[in-house]
Amino acid sequence: MKANTPDKSSAATFEQSVKELEALIQKLESDATPLESSIELYEDGLKLIHNCNDLLDQARIRIETVASKATD
Repeated sequence: MKANTPDKSSAATFEQSVKELEALIQKLESDATPLESSIELYEDGLKLIHNCNDLLDQARIRIETVASKATD
């Protein structure tokens, strides 16, 4: 039961990744999810978190660039 999660080559937005992460958390919190599926969901969640962190880093860099140009 592999969730459709973005890899580094896909262009998922931050909002899409957060929405997928929230869905994974709900599945993980379900008592009906088998152990092996839970492990796969956990791995997928880590990928989504990494993607979100990358997107936030990119946004921070863009903001810092705009802010520094505004003060020049």
